Amino acid sequence: MVEVTLGRGTILLWTAVAVLGIVSGARANLLNNPGFETGSFSGWTVVSGGASVIPDDSRSGAWAARLVNGEVRQGWVNLHGGRPYKAFAWVRIASETGSDWGGFRIEVVDANWQSLAHSGALLAETHGTNWFKVALSFTATTPRVLFLAGYFGGGGRTQVVHFDDCALVEDAPGNLPPAVNITLDPVHVSAPAPQSYRLSGDDPDGTIRQIVWEFGDGTRAFGWHGSRRVGLPGDFTARVLVADDEGLVVTQQLAWSARRADLPGVLITNPVSLELTTNAPVVLVSGTATGLATVAVSTDRGFYGLATGSNAWSISVTLQPGWNRIHAHHAERRIRYVPPGPLAVLGLSESTNTVERWEPLEITFQITNSAATHPHLPFEAHPPPGLAWVDGITVDGLFTPDNWQTIYRRPAFLWQPYARARKGGAEWMYPTNEPRWCVRFAPRRRACGSIASKYARPAVQGSRARGASPSCRPPTR
Repeated sequence: MVEVTLGRGTILLWTAVAVLGIVSGARANLLNNPGFETGSFSGWTVVSGGASVIPDDSRSGAWAARLVNGEVRQGWVNLHGGRPYKAFAWVRIASETGSDWGGFRIEVVDANWQSLAHSGALLAETHGTNWFKVALSFTATTPRVLFLAGYFGGGGRTQVVHFDDCALVEDAPGNLPPAVNITLDPVHVSAPAPQSYRLSGDDPDGTIRQIVWEFGDGTRAFGWHGSRRVGLPGDFTARVLVADDEGLVVTQQLAWSARRADLPGVLITNPVSLELTTNAPVVLVSGTATGLATVAVSTDRGFYGLATGSNAWSISVTLQPGWNRIHAHHAERRIRYVPPGPLAVLGLSESTNTVERWEPLEITFQITNSAATHPHLPFEAHPPPGLAWVDGITVDGLFTPDNWQTIYRRPAFLWQPYARARKGGAEWMYPTNEPRWCVRFAPRRRACGSIASKYARPAVQGSRARGASPSCRPPTR
């Protein structure tokens, strides 16, 4: 027999969802005077170069350290050998001249003068001139360590570095998410005009490694802050993805809008939500417009039409399974269509009802009621951190020659047949009929048995279908 088990492809839009470990209690900072709030280097040793404590450029509190090609250290700090630890420091490269080797670094050294953790050379070219956080992880190999901060390099480079809020703590199980806030200024833009963006915050048990801004109007940016120019009118949602040093990703969202007096205005009033899910294959979209005789509406899934009315307009939009981005000029909605019926396999067809060794067997079929936006992409239950817009389906074929004692798994694929033709002296490829799912297998054994195909695991919803079994004849060679 042919047995088919299947499931629905599901959206995996990554948001601020994370499985967090439990961090037990507050972890004591093993450094003395870590933020220089005594107004001095009390607890520290100045090893070389120029060093002072300044009140006018601290990362937090009243004081920070200032080093001019200098180095300070704290230790020996008592630790527990074999346990994991983390070291932190906030750094700002105030100025830098020359191009000799080396640079400012944060480092932890054990009692045998072996480096346990090293930030590498911190330079203005790679880290800019704003405050940034350095986080180092290490396992203690000796009962005591040195915590070092300072310049190490040639005399042809001069660095003036401010650093503050240092820490050396025992690591704890789990991973806390970054705690951040985002701002856009202005939130309501009279375009064309500049708009600044800024992210503030910290990762309490590490550092923020990656920041990605998706402004919702088709543009994106990277980093803590910046400025851009807004020209497109509309209502948008900015989404910021923030990743820490252990790969945990969180998001923040902020609604903003832009208007232009020199362009026609179009608003979508129905649906009200910017994003929604529906089981209906057609959705009514309506709104208002000024300065337009006709409102054109389209989707990224192949729909295009002209709305009825102008100042007050409406149109029925046909949806495709999965996400549909609906555009009415500069206004937009995102609607996910999930077919209401159970997933099913239709038109199951086998290339042959006999199977010999190394003879190819091909099974084709259709899948109905899948909600996968991108059927050519695989279903991912646990995508890599930060991966967005993954909405696919995985199809595997399972083949057995001995009643499921031995199973061969082969991936299926969405197959589009083409016809070759000659036109204008050139060869062309024309799609024929609709795409079909296909799985192929050539057995390497001399016996054959029942065949099974399994679809989209793990599944949100599932169903099971049964059909006739292909026959099997003994091999002829």
